[in-house]
Amino acid sequence: GAQAAGATALRVGGAVVPAARDGGRATYALAAALTAALGGAPAGLVRVPMTFTATVPGTIAVSPPRIVYDL
Repeated sequence: GAQAAGATALRVGGAVVPAARDGGRATYALAAALTAALGGAPAGLVRVPMTFTATVPGTIAVSPPRIVYDL
């Protein structure tokens, strides 16, 4: 319902990433948020904080990411 729709949230850097919801599952497309967070970053190792929040403890499970990139 409406309460479940806002039960979880994700921030990448300072940007809120909208969720695509399918029943009880939320997925997050990170490409735009990561691109924005990395914009202007120097070459090499860059740390980008990803913050997951939930209104109810135990509601978040993070699966291994699926990473797609172009060279």
